[in-house]
Amino acid sequence: MTDRRTRWLYGLTLLIVVTAMLTAAPDAQGASRKSRTRRRAAAPKPELTTADWLARTQSAEQKLHERWSVLVRDIATSAVVFSYCPEQRLIPASNRKIATFALALDLLGPDHQFRTEFGLSTPHNPNSAHFHGNLILRASGDPSLDNPYLNIKLNPATLFQEWAKKLRDEEGIAYVHGDLVIDASDFGVEQDAYPSVWDRRHRENSYAVVPSALAVSQNLMSATVQPSRVGRAGIVELNPAGLGVSTINHTVTTSRSNPGVSITFNADASEMTLSGGVSVRDNAEVASVPMPKPLEMIGGVMRQAIEDAGIRMTGTVRVVCDPAQQPGSIGKLIAWRESPTLNEILAPMMLHSNNFIAEQVWRAAAARVRRGASLEGVREIELGVYKRHGLAWIQPGYDGCGLSTMDRISARELVALMDMLYNSPNRDLLLDCLPVAGESGTLRHRSYGRGEGRVIAKTGTLDGASALTGFVLTRQHEPKYVFSIIGNANRNTDGRLSTRITDLLTILIRDLDNAEKPRTRQLASNQR
Repeated sequence: MTDRRTRWLYGLTLLIVVTAMLTAAPDAQGASRKSRTRRRAAAPKPELTTADWLARTQSAEQKLHERWSVLVRDIATSAVVFSYCPEQRLIPASNRKIATFALALDLLGPDHQFRTEFGLSTPHNPNSAHFHGNLILRASGDPSLDNPYLNIKLNPATLFQEWAKKLRDEEGIAYVHGDLVIDASDFGVEQDAYPSVWDRRHRENSYAVVPSALAVSQNLMSATVQPSRVGRAGIVELNPAGLGVSTINHTVTTSRSNPGVSITFNADASEMTLSGGVSVRDNAEVASVPMPKPLEMIGGVMRQAIEDAGIRMTGTVRVVCDPAQQPGSIGKLIAWRESPTLNEILAPMMLHSNNFIAEQVWRAAAARVRRGASLEGVREIELGVYKRHGLAWIQPGYDGCGLSTMDRISARELVALMDMLYNSPNRDLLLDCLPVAGESGTLRHRSYGRGEGRVIAKTGTLDGASALTGFVLTRQHEPKYVFSIIGNANRNTDGRLSTRITDLLTILIRDLDNAEKPRTRQLASNQR
């Protein structure tokens, strides 16, 4: 009886479960069909248009206090493709280097080489080991000595040692009764110190170096600290070596990872302190800071090289920045060095946005017209170049690299500069020096939709400023549009300015490709 009842209950339960499953299946299938139908029926996300971009930008100007200057022109026809407040002057950041590029090529020429000379103030009697006069080291702003961006690894101490040996071996000099004069008068008195036009928050950052007519290793002091034993000081190697600065090593070898090392100088830059730690788990820690007084420091390297060659000096190292105090011509040239040509130097300045090269080149170009020109003098010289090219309405800058927030320029002015360069004999150099989207330089990690390799442009980034100026290329990689897009805002923008620039270029490239499609089909039809 019990078994029969159990079987009956089991059968009833099974019948209920099967019935429920059969009842639910059509509903589930119907829901699945409805879901697929909804997915098919869902409209694709609309693509942004220039009108959308403009509306969003104007809204951001009101809500986020952004300011924009934009101009996009067809190169062949000069027709305006898109513009927004093209006359508004804004902070260009490193787009300022476009003006430096143009100024240097105009005043120096692409084949210019910077020359550094070392010699005697007066001819020397070869029969005497004593020289009564000064040694002169004359510089013209060469940025290439020991510069990794130019693939030049030449230790300045090694070079100076070679020059000192020539002084000893070829001239027979063992005693110098005079000074070592560092003639930096090409750059004038406004050098060898942190530029007043730069915000102090950049100070002691490796991208904000002190400019000087005589420069080595990008005027950076670097310290490589190797670990020793835990609890002991790290092992320090300086580059450049022999700067004549006292070094205090407060670094400590630790067992934890990546502790970090820092460098500080005392008030008169005669003493350098290294602090922080280096881990036994790591190979080394490297710290780099701008030399606070590069001319004095480099002069110390030269003097040390002379003394290491066995030559005794009775005088001191004397730095001359004022052209009125220039020591005169070199009576006997002992040695010299010439840099790579300017076109080779300008390439990394644009491609990697190197501030050091830009500052050196900007001042050196002006020195070709007026040695030792003040900041205002350099600005006058820059304006003179613009006037000569019919661009007198462009406002000259306050530095060569774009760190100064006093720099102001509009999209129309930057496009005019690009036009001037594009229509000059330096067109190919300009196109070769600009970063390529998704491929090289400061654009290697940026993408513009279909624009891989289709945008070549100079970037510009600073707190509260983002800019991009260059060319949009066709699918055949021919320049089609010249453009400049500059955005300014409050200091903390979280990258939104750069994002807005990316959005506009993505739209422009998509619209350009869509406009070319009918023409491409028509050409194919005609060929058939």
